[in-house]
Amino acid sequence: MPIGIIEGLLRHINNITTVSKDTEITIEVNPTSGEQEKLRVFKEIGINRLSIGVQALNDFDLKVLGRTHSVKEALSTIELAQKIFDNYSFDLIYARPNQTLDGWAKELKQALKHIKHHISLYQLSIEQDTPFAAQYATGKLERLCQETEAQMFINNREILESNGIYQYEISNYAVRGKESIHNLAYWNYDEYIGIGPGAHSRIRLGKDVLAIANEMKPDLWIRRLERDFSAIVEKETLLKKQVVCEYVLMNLRKATGIITVDFYNKFGENVYKYFDHEVLDLFRENGWLRHDKESVVVTENGRLFLDRIIERLIEI
Repeated sequence: MPIGIIEGLLRHINNITTVSKDTEITIEVNPTSGEQEKLRVFKEIGINRLSIGVQALNDFDLKVLGRTHSVKEALSTIELAQKIFDNYSFDLIYARPNQTLDGWAKELKQALKHIKHHISLYQLSIEQDTPFAAQYATGKLERLCQETEAQMFINNREILESNGIYQYEISNYAVRGKESIHNLAYWNYDEYIGIGPGAHSRIRLGKDVLAIANEMKPDLWIRRLERDFSAIVEKETLLKKQVVCEYVLMNLRKATGIITVDFYNKFGENVYKYFDHEVLDLFRENGWLRHDKESVVVTENGRLFLDRIIERLIEI
């Protein structure tokens, strides 16, 4: 996206609403030499946080992942970001094909030298209709065994938290007080507006939650805007059970879990009304959950089974 369009969007937002000095304004950048040239301009037009798509600190794996940048370019981009921005983050992908526990630990320790406040660690997933999915289906790509993936996840927390960087969400780690504000809005199930291609929104209308999705393809998104002044392709008032499911799904990803008073303030009900209590007790006995009057929290061990916990816990 040309910088002029980004600047125009920010100017327009400032014209139609009040943007405080504390507002987090993030842009995602690729760690290429071309992007590096833009960093100072990004700061000048009002952006105050960078999210850098590093993905790997291994040149061979970067090629496997289909990335066009090198490790040298990635580290150079991070070093430049350190000089220009007080607030930046970068992401890495683990459980990559043929990756070893020692190799990933070495890479993560290298990353530690460049983390200021925040890092995101995503486990490699095989999504439908992607090159990885096709390679996986034909046996050209093999996933790591579940035990190795689980141990990598455990090691992530141990290595980072021993260096003062805490896991505040299943895939995100930060120095305390430096968590991503906009991402927490999703995980707290607050309102948000998505504007661009493929963007989603959740907007509260009284007790209802309106779910909105935009046209995915950029060229069609532009055509719809020019023709209809809107690129919305889906608009739905969610059923109560859908809203509760989304809330539980998002909040259990956080280290703080579900805060029962927050649930009550949003829905006017006790969250425990929606849980299967036999399953709740079973997960507590397994050491996967902690719960009391104040909160429902997935434990460190339970995070390995988060999908299973959510699937069985909700009683709707």
